[in-house]
Amino acid sequence: MPTDPTTRRGYLGLAACAAAGLAGCTNDPGMETDGPATDVPSTETAPTSTAGEPTLRLEPVAPRELRTTGRVAVHPPDLAGWIRTAATAGRTLREHASTVRENPDPPLSILRDVRLVDETSDLEGHYDLEVDAGTRYELLVGAERTDPPSDTTVTAVSDLTEARRDLAVGAIEDGSSGVRVYPETELGEWARTTFFGGHYRYDGETYRGYEVQRTDAASLSDEAWYVISATPSRGGDDDTYLVLPDLDEGVRAELEAAGLGGATDELRIEDPSEGLVEYALGTAVLLTHHATFRTVVEQP
Repeated sequence: MPTDPTTRRGYLGLAACAAAGLAGCTNDPGMETDGPATDVPSTETAPTSTAGEPTLRLEPVAPRELRTTGRVAVHPPDLAGWIRTAATAGRTLREHASTVRENPDPPLSILRDVRLVDETSDLEGHYDLEVDAGTRYELLVGAERTDPPSDTTVTAVSDLTEARRDLAVGAIEDGSSGVRVYPETELGEWARTTFFGGHYRYDGETYRGYEVQRTDAASLSDEAWYVISATPSRGGDDDTYLVLPDLDEGVRAELEAAGLGGATDELRIEDPSEGLVEYALGTAVLLTHHATFRTVVEQP
């Protein structure tokens, strides 16, 4: 696939080929092809209006399609940076970001086996990507007295580490007012995955941990949280091609001006720049903090 259109004519031809699905297309009007000869002007002054101006359409797709599509490009630079750090530093990243959307559900968490390519460095390889993510708000941790079945595992609060013990005691003694903790922190992760639904012995009684539900806690939040780790793997042919793009600032600004940062519905960009069309043609899906979009270049 061409990646370096050098003239407006070549760029329009590139978009036309993509839209029509033609074989043997090239972005260089002077290059020979395997098909029949065509009368293509070879000067910069040749008319180009017959091809018309392309339109870039960003079409929402379900996150599950990420596993079966082509190149998936991570759009937000902060998210791309976290993935890069997790892969190169070999450590777990615990981060959060504003998404400009209420109650975001980060689609990155659906991916696992990836072929990671970082266009800003020489980082490339197969990784086992582990991502836990969701809408960020302070979890309200509570505990209620219970009489569990005899075969239930009950943990003594005194056996917990200091931070976990303080959380459990606070949840037990404060009741529905609970203890607050952010979900991406180590303590928040333990609360989400272990304390909620678990049984704990304290002062001769057994308690079950739970999240105290607040109707507006998630719906009013526009932040997403992430826990990201990436471990090198042997990989396979069905790994998702995940790209951390070296995106021109003009192209990024063009996408943001179109509303990509907060969009969930289809976006249309009329007469996109050459750089944006080139980027779109090399990308199957754009991934943001809260949505995924298929890139479609339309030629009138």
